[in-house]
Amino acid sequence: MTAALAAGAILCVLALYPLASWAQSTTDAQQPTAGEIQGLIDVHNAQIAELDREIAQYEKELDAVGS
Repeated sequence: MTAALAAGAILCVLALYPLASWAQSTTDAQQPTAGEIQGLIDVHNAQIAELDREIAQYEKELDAVGS
């Protein structure tokens, strides 16, 4: 019984070891900096502004067609 319990514990450790080592392998080089995140936000904001301009243009066209 003790041998089976020990073998089960060893198998659990061996099965979970890759997960534990992966979780500890992240480095600061992989994490985006505040500047990079702000750059992504700026790009998205520019895309939103462009979409807002397109929507306004489509609304004008729809008003012209509807009248």
